[in-house]
Amino acid sequence: MFPLVQILHQKGCYITGSDNNDTDTVEYERSVLGIPVQIGHDPSHLNGADCVIYTAAIPPENPELKAAMDSGILVLERAKMLGLITQGYHNAICVSGTHGKTTT
Repeated sequence: MFPLVQILHQKGCYITGSDNNDTDTVEYERSVLGIPVQIGHDPSHLNGADCVIYTAAIPPENPELKAAMDSGILVLERAKMLGLITQGYHNAICVSGTHGKTTT
């Protein structure tokens, strides 16, 4: 999700996030990018959200995802959002997988 966060942030979108773990990436998002990231998932994190982007790792019973779907907020899976972003480019290449992308 981090590369997508960077793209949207660079395009001027106001981003917030939540994660179960306080990782180095989360700390970077907070301290360097200035993105508020909450630890844990709670429907109150959605206040004022126009769109919720989630990954395939988030189960349907996640409280934030459920609340977003129930409230009518636009909800997009990460791959769908990436597809929408790449429509703005004439040629787009996507490298995916779980390991080894940094060496490509």
